[in-house]
Amino acid sequence: MKVDVLYNPSGDRIAESRYAVSQSIYPPRVAEKQKNFLSPHPNHCMIVVGEAGKPQACGVLYNNPKLLWKGMKLGPIGSFESANAEAAEALFAAAAIEATLLGYDALVGPMDGSTWNEYRLNSDDTIFGYPTEIWYPPIYNQYFSDAGFQILDRYYSSLDTIDTTPFLAIVDGQPTLEDLHVELGGINKHDLANELHLLCQFSNMAFANNVLFTPITSEAFAAKYGPAMAALPAWQVCIARKAGEIVGLMLAFDAPDLAGTIVLKSLARHPSAQYKHLGKYLTLHMMQEAQARGYSQVIRAYVRYENGYWDAEKYSLGKTQANYNLYWQPFTKVLA
Repeated sequence: MKVDVLYNPSGDRIAESRYAVSQSIYPPRVAEKQKNFLSPHPNHCMIVVGEAGKPQACGVLYNNPKLLWKGMKLGPIGSFESANAEAAEALFAAAAIEATLLGYDALVGPMDGSTWNEYRLNSDDTIFGYPTEIWYPPIYNQYFSDAGFQILDRYYSSLDTIDTTPFLAIVDGQPTLEDLHVELGGINKHDLANELHLLCQFSNMAFANNVLFTPITSEAFAAKYGPAMAALPAWQVCIARKAGEIVGLMLAFDAPDLAGTIVLKSLARHPSAQYKHLGKYLTLHMMQEAQARGYSQVIRAYVRYENGYWDAEKYSLGKTQANYNLYWQPFTKVLA
């Protein structure tokens, strides 16, 4: 197989290569959709593996020197497609060589530069969660595994009926929002630019201890989330404030192709211990708002299996609808 490395490719060039590979993997409609998942994150190179003049695999190695895990610098490989395991293995080997030259200790993927962009790999055929959720053939998990990758983290999305009773029981006897001097309300669309700036500052602080976190600039945050937050009903961007300062956030949106279903995503709270139960209040508030508007089901999207907030012994998690994996591998094994 022939391996080509293209340095600093344009977005159009990445989309073109991804589409060329995707056509042999997906139905036409899905192949067209895949090429539109373009990460704005700075890239180092794109790797294209071909045979007999036809592209068999492609992937992009992104630059993110702040992406760390257990003291190791991780090189994110994303925008990944492959028609077979052999092409995928050749791509990963080439990516490992390039990443080694950049000073990385291991590869992580699929990840389009950072966790602010597309990352994770669905392990089954279910398309569930974000309206814009990217879908991969589940066999891609085997491609990563065959190349020596291991699972770094696991996630799931679940479906449940809206039931506020467990949350009412949990917050019973705890400090109330009034005790905390916290108010819940929707995003102020009349001052959207400033709201996005404040939400970016809050998100960088609230998510700082998350696995594989790297900060995002206000400009990148506004470009990524501004259009969606402008389009969503204000109540679906629920913000907790204390004396004007943002101390909590929950984002929700209508589930695609599931009438009467709301998706809960991007739950965050201030790390101070006084806000320990704020996440429950945000969830309770959002479910009450949805229920009042006729929603009957809730999706919890992309939850880490090790996230203690969704404790199965305390909350109804509903039925798991989809699972996702994120992979990593030290270069010594990739290059072996």
